[in-house]
Amino acid sequence: MIAACIPFHNDFATIEKVLEKTIKYVDVVIIIDDGSNPPLSGMCSKAVSSKRVVLIRNEERKGYGSALKQGLLLSRKCGATFAVTLDADAQHDPDEIPKFINELSSLNADIVLGNRFKGGSDVPIIDAMFIRLISSFFSIIIKRKIEDTLCGFRALRLALLDKIILEKMSNGMGFPLELLAVAVKNGWRIKEVPVKISYNNFSKRCLKRKFIQLLEILQSLRRAMYLMVTKNDKDFLHM
Repeated sequence: MIAACIPFHNDFATIEKVLEKTIKYVDVVIIIDDGSNPPLSGMCSKAVSSKRVVLIRNEERKGYGSALKQGLLLSRKCGATFAVTLDADAQHDPDEIPKFINELSSLNADIVLGNRFKGGSDVPIIDAMFIRLISSFFSIIIKRKIEDTLCGFRALRLALLDKIILEKMSNGMGFPLELLAVAVKNGWRIKEVPVKISYNNFSKRCLKRKFIQLLEILQSLRRAMYLMVTKNDKDFLHM
């Protein structure tokens, strides 16, 4: 069984198209409406009425990481073997989902990351510089090269969640970094696959939001560094 987890916050213009394409490749789609105003259920009731779509509603915004954790935990509870995470703003093309599932199914990897640089994405210069800088520093911390550590288009083997404590990880944009650090600490197999990211008007964020996300990522980078150099890893891992 394959699940897709889609964090959602006011992406009303794109969610129906994303959902329509995603559901072709998975058994269940879990949409986490993270404090949207108005609620997604009232705006796109037809799109979320399928029995294969599960809608979680947070009355207040809890953050990107929190939404992903909710989706992953519910995917595991539903009995899914793999989970794919992607954005609701149409940056990620659901038609590329089979790339991720093929790697997991063939036992080549435990966690598969999208790599926007190898997929021909036209990444804005400032964004590209920041992503490469964070990824380079993170690669030094974990002592292996990962070119795109911040891409939200990824997939993982859900049984591995039984070995970690998701609840103690970041609720913000730094969650993917912390999950990667835990993956390395556990010896999970990590692989990158090329994906093409669409930078459209729907994916733009205001400067204030970008600044908040930057702080969240830097905080998680610090936590990831601590996890890699200490033997006291009870913050994230079951002992």
